[in-house]
Amino acid sequence: MGLGHEMVTLRLFKEENITDEYLNWFKDKGFTRYLESKNITKQQALEHYRQCKADGSFFYAIYDGDHVGNIKLNADNDLSIIIFPPYQGKGYATDAIRAVCDAVKGGRITAGVRCGNIGSLRAFKKNGFKVIGITQEKYLLCK
Repeated sequence: MGLGHEMVTLRLFKEENITDEYLNWFKDKGFTRYLESKNITKQQALEHYRQCKADGSFFYAIYDGDHVGNIKLNADNDLSIIIFPPYQGKGYATDAIRAVCDAVKGGRITAGVRCGNIGSLRAFKKNGFKVIGITQEKYLLCK
């Protein structure tokens, strides 16, 4: 099953998405500076994927021909997204967030964006999210 929206297609994330290239992104300190997951192993990535399936999260790989990132909406309607470095700043996050929000059609969706991650904050705001709070580490958003 896939969701298409303008420049991206969202496909259910699968174990096959966890490639060596995928794992190498998590070794890149520039990429992981805003992520909780850093330098993950294949086993850790598989456990995360399986946990997402078990807890009812919608976990999608974002494609534009290539696997450009991931987007996840957990059971609490909290949305998170990662875009791999070569694809950042090209509108993929904005489009993927819009696709998920269009698919959900209503209901409150929240997100947390690390302070300093201006590109991600901008992508959420372009999709109607508002900052409802700021902690030392994150902007808290809601739509």
